[in-house]
Amino acid sequence: MAKQTINGKAFEYALLLEFFERLKIVTQVSITENEPYKTAKKCFDSFKESQQETFRILNHDYQMELMKLMFYCWKLLATKLGKLAMFGMF
Repeated sequence: MAKQTINGKAFEYALLLEFFERLKIVTQVSITENEPYKTAKKCFDSFKESQQETFRILNHDYQMELMKLMFYCWKLLATKLGKLAMFGMF
């Protein structure tokens, strides 16, 4: 696997862990440990602990922006579902 791919998968795994830690505070959430998860975890685990922390620190800024986007999408979805329910379509 190319180094760029390994870095990307490790970053995905670190981001997943951070989202999980934050979301479990406000809702019930679980992680499906499928093949993509196992691949990302293997890439993350291939780094030393100090390097793993770097992935977590680097994604902090991205997390905040993604969390804002995610909550905006949830709000939009809730609004759309509410309108559909109002018209008996959901």
